[in-house]
Amino acid sequence: MKNAACFAIAVSVAVGLNTYPGEAQTTLNVNAGQTLTGADLIAGEFDGQTFTLGSDLTIEINDEGEVQLMVGSPDVAFAGTTVNINEGGLFSQILSVDFTDTTLNIFEGGYAYIHSLENDVAVNVQGGLLISLSDINGGSTVSMSSGRMQFSSLSGDSTGMVNMTGGTLLRCSRVRDGASTTISGGLIAENFKTSTGGQVIFVGNEFQLNGVDVTDLDAGLPENGVFTGTLADGSVFIFNKQAGDDDLYGSGTAISGDSVFVISNDISDKIEAGTVTLQQTAITPADTTPMTISTASDLHGLRRGQDLMLASGGALGEHFAVVGATLNISGGTVGNDLQVAYSDVTISGGQVGDSNSMVGDFFAVYDGSNVTISGGHFGDRLQAFTGSSIDISGGGFDDGLCTWSGSSVTLHGDDFQLNGSSVTDVDAGVTANDLFTATLSDGSVVILSGREYRTTISDGVTSISTVVKAYDPIAAGTTTLSTGSLGAIDTTPQYVSSGVGPQGLRPGQTLTLSGTGQLQDNFGLVDSTLNIEGGTVGDYLRVALGDIQMSDGLVDGRVFVYDGGTFTMTGGEVARQINANYGGRVVISDGIVEKIFAYEGGDVQVNGGMIDYITIDEGGSLEMTGGETTYGVDVNSGNVSFSGGTIGSILSVSGSIQSPSHAVITGGEAASVHIGNFAYAEISDGVVTSVATAMGGAQLDITGGQIANLRAESGGTINLYNAQILGDLRPQFGGIINIWGGDITGEIHGIIGGHFNLYVQQLMLDGELVDLTLDEPYIITERDGILLNAILSDGSLLDITLNAMPISGEDYFLPQSTLTVTLVPEPASLVLLSTGIGVLCLKRRSVC
Repeated sequence: MKNAACFAIAVSVAVGLNTYPGEAQTTLNVNAGQTLTGADLIAGEFDGQTFTLGSDLTIEINDEGEVQLMVGSPDVAFAGTTVNINEGGLFSQILSVDFTDTTLNIFEGGYAYIHSLENDVAVNVQGGLLISLSDINGGSTVSMSSGRMQFSSLSGDSTGMVNMTGGTLLRCSRVRDGASTTISGGLIAENFKTSTGGQVIFVGNEFQLNGVDVTDLDAGLPENGVFTGTLADGSVFIFNKQAGDDDLYGSGTAISGDSVFVISNDISDKIEAGTVTLQQTAITPADTTPMTISTASDLHGLRRGQDLMLASGGALGEHFAVVGATLNISGGTVGNDLQVAYSDVTISGGQVGDSNSMVGDFFAVYDGSNVTISGGHFGDRLQAFTGSSIDISGGGFDDGLCTWSGSSVTLHGDDFQLNGSSVTDVDAGVTANDLFTATLSDGSVVILSGREYRTTISDGVTSISTVVKAYDPIAAGTTTLSTGSLGAIDTTPQYVSSGVGPQGLRPGQTLTLSGTGQLQDNFGLVDSTLNIEGGTVGDYLRVALGDIQMSDGLVDGRVFVYDGGTFTMTGGEVARQINANYGGRVVISDGIVEKIFAYEGGDVQVNGGMIDYITIDEGGSLEMTGGETTYGVDVNSGNVSFSGGTIGSILSVSGSIQSPSHAVITGGEAASVHIGNFAYAEISDGVVTSVATAMGGAQLDITGGQIANLRAESGGTINLYNAQILGDLRPQFGGIINIWGGDITGEIHGIIGGHFNLYVQQLMLDGELVDLTLDEPYIITERDGILLNAILSDGSLLDITLNAMPISGEDYFLPQSTLTVTLVPEPASLVLLSTGIGVLCLKRRSVC
């Protein structure tokens, strides 16, 4: 069994601004809406402020201000300048910058993308966010006492150092190739890695490997190994290397609002031999007095012998680790990524994990832990790792559960089905594209769906490969089904017009929601029917092998449609999104929806309604015959048919060599159409009000419709057979436009690297017929403002003024662009240029 999904979210950082006492310095302020660039820094002037880079200067990046040192920036030497990144400020550095003796302070709410550090640079993370760091050399240091930090692949020399005394090291951080890191405090999120050449020092105590005290980890972390410890500040950590988790080290980061998303392709921690030093230090003994928490707590985990009851009103933070302790949850909330090892956990209520967060967070149950779940709401996927034992009789599992080989899970309930057929066991496991459903003893519905997906790996230049990986919810031999706790199914139709309805529907049941009736979060139905005619449904509404008919009311969150399920919407509102998973079908004829996603095997049909945007992932499909999208449609290695309705911003279609996309446009109106990355598209009718673009190996064939402007670039090809082109046609930077016909009323611009090919019946240059050879391209090098007249393959007439330089409102072909004309067989009824030149002059512009 394989599982490959690692996503992490850093929540908002608090408001605050620190200042440094001492001698007054010259101050340069970068305020809201302003961007300070490398050119500004070299010029020494910005927004009326004059300055000199050096030790006497402090740059204050304030709320919504930005310092941007990106591709194309000139070389900048900061020469000891101090940079304060304050709340809402952003510092972006991609290329190498001379930071010699510079100090960068990241305060509460500040953000910094820093690629590399050299020559005694000091970076202090004091409540903000630092990501993308990949190199630290030349005596530079990064010190984090609070805030958040992530380095997906950190390398360096023996003089650079990262020192973490507090804060959070985000998921998917990796230390390699000479980088040195000392960790004595703070939280360490999952998927931490070291590789040969990297060095990490853990300062603390209570270090154990597989529950046994250790003084070193010289041999690294073995398969199915669990390494735990307590840092000097009392924070608890757990590292686990799960056998069978494929390791694809590629990862990336992105920032959105106050959150950082870290994406990787595996979930295990990995510590290579010879990369970790355990530095023992005295720590405060654990208080083993039983605790009850009913308010927000700043605990960073539970240590051996500790006992905690989390009650209503209580709150534990993210990455909370429990080692050799007892945790009871009857209410309250626990942040994302709860981890337990060698512990006893009982959950009867409360919220574990934030269901509003990005899919990929998980509640990890490691070796030696016994977990009993009879209730509660789980926003993170429950992961049962090797050596764990979990007993489940209730609870709502938003993101499902996953069992790994060597774990033991018992499900108590009824209605166990695999791919729509009743089962008494799942001894063979649940694998890719399987569907497992059940009703737990408390009436909650469980829907687990495996799937295959592809991860593309590229060196950015030549090699591109795709790895097919499977997400298997249940490993073979791990799960026992305990049946008979719910009794016979009552198929009498149910009506909820007020109050709160049941937690789910069992096979064969029907429920109609109307009036002020409510269905709570995590409502599920299998092989049954839900009619929403009013009322409110909570978040995570799920259906498999059944139908949801929505004509009014509100789904206050998300809808998930699994294999054999259909969600049909003729009115009402879905406040967040609808997901069409493998085998699921979504049909929208009216109503309001924020987002729609279709994953592999998911099918979406839009006939009407208002939708903010639609995303079609690899293997998904969209048919749009009506309706309106405000922000557009994004297709990634999927299929789309667009024949009606309005796409308010852009229809973007992209794919890969292994998984191309296909789009067919036969009507409707889109502001822009963008075909890229090995996609293929056809336009036979409809309106594109701004621009249609092909790039990145894409091909766009146009046989009809009305398009404002055409662009081909970066290996994209456009074949124009027939359509009305109102604006300009522009091949550029390796783009190709081939023209067989069409009504072209705008300008034609040949930009550097552009290729423009005409397929004609006759050609005239500067009033003279050109003798062409059938099917042999004729290269036109003339520019100098001469006139090209042609009868295209379809009989339409075209003229181009071959200006050598850009002239506003006129055609032009730069010398660095290519223009060819190819003779093709002519129809018998064609009016030739030699007898019909006057007609040609009326076709486009009066230039004869």
